[in-house]
Amino acid sequence: MENLDRLEFPALVDMLSRQTEGYTRMLKEGGDKLEFEQCKMSIALLQDEIAFRRETFDRNTPVAGRRLPDFIE
Repeated sequence: MENLDRLEFPALVDMLSRQTEGYTRMLKEGGDKLEFEQCKMSIALLQDEIAFRRETFDRNTPVAGRRLPDFIE
């Protein structure tokens, strides 16, 4: 997995979405145990990075001319 701290926020959310989709597919259809565990770990890492950024981001301070969207609390 890429170095998460170098990715922009939307890329993290997209990756989380793709990993969650794969995880759900494996739950439904079955899959290799190692692949299942790797997917689960990837989801946890992405969630942690997203939570960290949300906790440390000052909504009033633009970053590279952008602000965190209001729907992300």
